[in-house]
Amino acid sequence: MKPLFDRIKFKPYIRKDITSSIIITDANEMVFKDEGRVTDIGEEVEFVKVGDRIKFPEKNATWVTENDVVFGLISEANVIAVIGE
Repeated sequence: MKPLFDRIKFKPYIRKDITSSIIITDANEMVFKDEGRVTDIGEEVEFVKVGDRIKFPEKNATWVTENDVVFGLISEANVIAVIGE
């Protein structure tokens, strides 16, 4: 799946919520955050590049599944920040 125009394809970060030293199930650990790693960009994207870590309002992302992996699509204008490593 290739994003078009100013769209950015990203893989969301998954946070593990660990409240004790015992992990019961993986389902209780996975929480989507409002950050992700850019995996592909459309031809009109100017400021974000593949590999960047981005922050975005979660409500502006469109969530899709490709080969059983969840990805997000968002317009470059809706990216709040590029997070430095």
